[in-house]
Amino acid sequence: MPRSSSSFQLAKDLPLGESTSLISTLSHMDSVKVMHQLDNLCSLMRESSSAERSRLTRMGSSDSSSRD
Repeated sequence: MPRSSSSFQLAKDLPLGESTSLISTLSHMDSVKVMHQLDNLCSLMRESSSAERSRLTRMGSSDSSSRD
């Protein structure tokens, strides 16, 4: 019978301890990936927010100077 690489087949082929260890490792890898993605998203939001504040500050100072 050919061996499948599906997670179901892997679970059937591996002893319980190895299956648990594999699941734990994969879950940890997923968690690390999610944390990196969240970190990148937060960085992008900070950059965007900073750029928007700078833009608004420039607009405000140009508005005040045009009123004089």
